[in-house]
Amino acid sequence: HFRKTGNVVLSASLDGTVRAFDLYRYRNFRTMTCPTPVQFSCVSCDASGEIVAAGTTDTFQVCTWNMQTGRLLELLSGHEGPISSLVSLNECWVSSSLGPRRPSPGTRLKERGLQTH
Repeated sequence: HFRKTGNVVLSASLDGTVRAFDLYRYRNFRTMTCPTPVQFSCVSCDASGEIVAAGTTDTFQVCTWNMQTGRLLELLSGHEGPISSLVSLNECWVSSSLGPRRPSPGTRLKERGLQTH
């Protein structure tokens, strides 16, 4: 994931790290981790580039950090499967996961030949 400034790229890894790389100096300048071992599947940052978030494949959590300090801010839970994507939109984080498929309430009605509005 590229930061808005264009000089930083973020990577998420199954080794449990999220890394920030400076594209001008060609070096890793920040490594972020969680307090317990996890495997990361996706990473994103907010529009300001100040908050980094990464989703896990094994604990189904989203971890957030301060980009400047690397300090862990929050561990967010609630997904029931591996987190597949994250994006920050208008000061709101949106995440998706590969959790158990649950049909919407209208699905059963459609299967029975009934109409939903």
